[in-house]
Amino acid sequence: MVDERGRWQRRYERERAARFEAEQIAESAIADLQQANAALDQRVADRTAALETALIRLTEADTAKSTFVHGLAHEMSTPLHAIAGLVELIEAESNDTSVKTSARQAGDAAQRLNRALRTLLEFAAISHNEMSITEQALPMDTYADTVSARWQRRAARAGMLLIVEVGPDPKAIMNVDPARLDQIVNALLDNAVKFGSGELLLSLNQVAEPAPHLRIEVSDQGQGVPQDLRDKVFESFVRDRHATEGFGVGLTLARAVAEGLGGSLDLSESTVGAHFVALVPLART
Repeated sequence: MVDERGRWQRRYERERAARFEAEQIAESAIADLQQANAALDQRVADRTAALETALIRLTEADTAKSTFVHGLAHEMSTPLHAIAGLVELIEAESNDTSVKTSARQAGDAAQRLNRALRTLLEFAAISHNEMSITEQALPMDTYADTVSARWQRRAARAGMLLIVEVGPDPKAIMNVDPARLDQIVNALLDNAVKFGSGELLLSLNQVAEPAPHLRIEVSDQGQGVPQDLRDKVFESFVRDRHATEGFGVGLTLARAVAEGLGGSLDLSESTVGAHFVALVPLART
């Protein structure tokens, strides 16, 4: 009887010791886990603070970049206007054919630079969310004639035939900001003249449903957008490797303007050339 009691006593002591050891191990594991969680929380807090600091610095750098671009464009535009005026005067007053030709070439170069500077200024402004909108009534056919007169000569110089289509109601009145509309149309035509060939088609159609909007389509018969640029064509400062002018922000600006007006601008699938489609909401009369 005594041996049986002793055996149960020893078994009890062993189990008690095992429970105590298990409790010690569990407490140690919990302490280690709590310490690991605290270290992880601190690392997350440190990383979050670092990311917030980096985001602030990135925002400041982007603001500084836009401010610099805006200032640079303004500084360059003032002497550029003086140069352009002098070149026009030389072309008008000179009787020497070679001088007139050189003056005309210099004038064309000044116009290209002026367009680039205006694009940079608008890009900087829109980057700061500074996009003003002034709507006015504008007949579609009048706008189409203005665009045609502005781009026919340049398209012809590039060996392209510009066709402007307006329909089905050419006399329809558009309630839109002409300056913002120009930014979209000019960017698309400029891109087509630089990289397209053959016929250059600009189509303007006012659509009433589901809401009044202007559908703008620009297409050409060139090689189209290279495959490696199709996903990047609207990114800032991305240019085709064959580009000899521009900053790669024209299409970026055009899409930003379209979206700022509540519309869209996309590259459509096309078997020939490039085909861009912009949708611009129109105010109801």
